[in-house]
Amino acid sequence: MSNSQRILEILKVDGASTSADIAKKLDITPMGARQHLLQLHKKELVSHFQKAEKVGRPSQYWQLTKSAHDSFGDGHNHLASNLIQQISVVFGDEGLNKILDAREQAIEIEYLEALNKCERISDKLDELVRLRNKEGYMATWHAEGEHFWFVENHCPICEAAKSCQQLCASERNLFGKCFKNVAMVEREEHILQGQRRCTYKLTPKTI
Repeated sequence: MSNSQRILEILKVDGASTSADIAKKLDITPMGARQHLLQLHKKELVSHFQKAEKVGRPSQYWQLTKSAHDSFGDGHNHLASNLIQQISVVFGDEGLNKILDAREQAIEIEYLEALNKCERISDKLDELVRLRNKEGYMATWHAEGEHFWFVENHCPICEAAKSCQQLCASERNLFGKCFKNVAMVEREEHILQGQRRCTYKLTPKTI
């Protein structure tokens, strides 16, 4: 993978970053990172803005453009969206709901089988990240204070979800079931609400 491609992935996962931040992750000089960023800027894949810092002059931050976001692995997005529309036309909303319910149940069985083998929340999150990344969600997790945060930096079914809100609702319900006995799950950020990623806050349950 080229440094330019790696920069796009860094910005996708980390959000807006300075050239110095990017250089550290690539183990290159800030000047080298800036040259790659300028090339990506010419291709309209990144843009930049000034952000005030606590001390000193404002820093220049780089972020992905919409074109860059759209370039991440959505090969089946348009097909999925069309299929949902056609199912609704042919079988009606009731038929569509039955198909989506069957899909949700099948995914739930797969996920619960994997996560129920894990006892600790951290191990369950490791397994969930593995499952979601296999499906193209660019998922990560981290702990912050008493909370755990599960993050999906990309949604490979975003276009389909725009035409069928049940897909997003079923995802939230699925995560709740996966951690039912150990944590409360709340969605804090949502790609369909215009935010750059979907994030879920997990609050451990006290016994």
